[in-house]
Amino acid sequence: AYPPTRKHTQAVLANTAPLSGSMASYAVQVVAVTTYDLSSAGSRVVADVSDGGAVACSFEQGLPLGVISSYIGCHIQLGATETTSASGLRMTVTYNAGAVNFTREVLFSVYAFTAISLQVSDTILN
Repeated sequence: AYPPTRKHTQAVLANTAPLSGSMASYAVQVVAVTTYDLSSAGSRVVADVSDGGAVACSFEQGLPLGVISSYIGCHIQLGATETTSASGLRMTVTYNAGAVNFTREVLFSVYAFTAISLQVSDTILN
């Protein structure tokens, strides 16, 4: 995946499945951070809570057909039959921290390769 930048504010997931023949899979990483700072070091990661069972992901508008094969937990699966690119996809990530739920919307795009061709002037490799 290509992470977001100032110029491009959404991550881009490349669907490499049509090229490789294998499912492309991307995991959403969720971390707990603290701002309780006695040493003036700033915010810091306390724990990776991605696979702890307290994280749930969903698509409000349902699964974008033709773009994403499935999502299991917070792992997005892209298959060879998904041939549509899309931008502005919104996935809701909820982390249950005991009595409090934290929710964040993750924006991303999917780029699906439709056709790749190579043209060379010299077809004999020496």
